[in-house]
Order: sequence, then C-alpha cells, then structure tokens
Amino acid sequence: MSEYATNIARHLSELSSLVSREVRREDLLPLAEADKIREDSKKVQYSPSWSTEIPFARKTEVVFQDFVRKLERLNANPVYVWTPASNQCGLLRPIPLHDLNFGFDFSINPEGILVVLTSDLRDRLLLDYSRDDAGQEVLEIEASGSIGDTLVSNDRT
Repeated sequence: MSEYATNIARHLSELSSLVSREVRREDLLPLAEADKIREDSKKVQYSPSWSTEIPFARKTEVVFQDFVRKLERLNANPVYVWTPASNQCGLLRPIPLHDLNFGFDFSINPEGILVVLTSDLRDRLLLDYSRDDAGQEVLEIEASGSIGDTLVSNDRT
C-alpha cells in the first residue's frame, strides 16, 4: 500500500481539526506543487528566528491569540498548513492565518509538529509539541523570517 493510501484518511482528519471544517482531497494541492513549494521554501533564509516554550494548553489563551493576530498583521498573506503527512498526501490550499484552529488536540499527529508557512514564503511559524522530562505537555514556538526579525527586535527593546 502506498504512503498516500496509508495516510490520506488521517491527514484529512488532522487538517479538518486544524481548520475547523471538513477538508476533502480536492482541497489539497497536487503532490508536485507541494514538492515545489517545499523546495522553494528551503531556498529562503529564515533567520533570525524568535522562539519560546509554553505549556501546550496556553495556546488557547488570549495572550497566544494576541500573538497570532500580531503575526497576521505583520504578514497578512494566506498560509500553508504543513504536517508531516503533507509530504505524502498533499498540502492544504492556503488559508488565512486566523482560520487556523490553535485549539487542536495534543494527539493530532504523532510526530508533534506543525509548520505554518506564508504563501509568499517569507515567514514561517514552527509549532513543535511534546512532553517534557516531567511529563507535561509543552509547545515550542519558533517564528522566523520577517516576523522572526520583528519579534527578535521587540525582545531587545
């Protein structure tokens, strides 16, 4: 069985949870286009970057939602939502950042990773979630590109 066939149902379910609507196969970009976007994004310099770690549950709090609104003001382009299964099954067509459901469950994907990439490929938000040594659910957030530059500059002031 191909990786596509093995992963497509999980991928569509995962994306549906992330955008709070049903995602169907036709909502995905063809694999060749997703591959091109991935390769093009590798050519972009995503530094400096800004990062922090928070308890996973805090991503639904007002402070985090304000952070997301700030990111969208800094780059209002729609975003690609990249999960590990996007490489085998296709990439969701770009959506507004505010359509992304940051209230997603910790178990949404076993890899514990989600990448949000602006459609102009200038900015990237990496969400890496795991359990720390004490068994607590944590979320490492890394913002890079022009948004990372702005956040790093703001931290210095």
